[in-house]
Amino acid sequence: MVIAPLFVMCGCSTSERALYDEILARPSSQWSSQDCFSVIAISASYNYFDARALIRVMAIPYYPSVILAIQRSAQSIAHWPENIFRANTDTLMADAAGMFVDWEHTGRVVDSRGNYFKSRLQMDVLELLITVDDVGWPRPDITQFEKNIFLENDGGQTITPRFVWGRRQDILNTEETLFARFQLRQPGGHFFQNAEKVILVVRGYGETIRLGLPLWMAR
Repeated sequence: MVIAPLFVMCGCSTSERALYDEILARPSSQWSSQDCFSVIAISASYNYFDARALIRVMAIPYYPSVILAIQRSAQSIAHWPENIFRANTDTLMADAAGMFVDWEHTGRVVDSRGNYFKSRLQMDVLELLITVDDVGWPRPDITQFEKNIFLENDGGQTITPRFVWGRRQDILNTEETLFARFQLRQPGGHFFQNAEKVILVVRGYGETIRLGLPLWMAR
């Protein structure tokens, strides 16, 4: 996947937040393919232009808006009827965000307690799509990749993923796509509490990689 670099090269507006806000002000049924691409790309964080890196990493957080954009893109490509789109979206929304969509009445996202989604503090889990590729020789060993990643918030708190899946190789010969799921509700409170961003930290592959994920997109 090369979503983020393509977005940089496409010459989109530098006011990413304004663009994001404008798209999300409309129901997803009115999003164009470019709108969906923009929502996904703006949310992505990557180190593709870091010359010091031994591996390239991109992370896409599965926020509710990103899930809708991914599924609307898939609908356009696969020509799903609306009922299939909704069913597939409900499955991914439940798995990746612990939420669902009130299709019948408002089209709004609803949290696991039946409340309309208004705050990122209503999110129980966060799932990340992570792509990893090498930048040269020797090929890195990624058998322990899931033990080398964690999230860090503004307060310096960290959480490790509950699950990481999708790895097909031990040695990174070709690009890998993995998924990591993090539990946001912790004994000491919500991981997003008083945070403006979280950072995906990847260690064990030369220089530590830190990918910022601003939380204003978590809607």
